[in-house]
Amino acid sequence: WTATASDEESTAESGRAANVLDGDTATIWHSKWSGTPAPLPHSITIDMHSTAVVSAIVYRPR
Repeated sequence: WTATASDEESTAESGRAANVLDGDTATIWHSKWSGTPAPLPHSITIDMHSTAVVSAIVYRPR
């Protein structure tokens, strides 16, 4: 699987989109906020590279 986002914070912290797939609850994807923040809307896309049945999605807020 791969994760891509409309924007991500990689300067002031490690907020890359790939963090949502690393299995570590201590890492997160974060929209760009340092320097000039990225304007709304923000989005993230998970590509599973094949068709699959998904029975659940777990969202863990910060």
